Amino acid sequence: MKVKRLILDIEKENTTFYEEMEHPALNDVLVSIDRLNGEDITMLNLSCEEENHLLCVGGGKEDYILFITFDNENFDSLCDESKSSLKEKELIVGGQLGEYAENLCNSKADVMKAVAYFYKTGKPNPALSWIKE
Repeated sequence: MKVKRLILDIEKENTTFYEEMEHPALNDVLVSIDRLNGEDITMLNLSCEEENHLLCVGGGKEDYILFITFDNENFDSLCDESKSSLKEKELIVGGQLGEYAENLCNSKADVMKAVAYFYKTGKPNPALSWIKE
């Protein structure tokens, strides 16, 4: 399964701009993850076939939320099992401040592993922890 499109959302003065790349190389995707800063660049979307997507949001202080969907109804969310699902953290996503379960806030290292595996296979990395929603 090949990644067909990368979309990076950039917020500037209450306006969202999109950087799009067709058929990105893995390095392009990983560089884009590095650009997520938790302030004005907070959302990356990878599209494969039809409804297969990976969405990574957040950034900055090692707080990344990542999920994969194959039908836009069911989601596999990357999970840090060392963190509580009962505590929440504030993150800026798409220009909006929101509260997210702490266990859904992942390190950049785990996000990079998840993204690289998805890029190559179109599936969640089985070496990482996931929550089905």
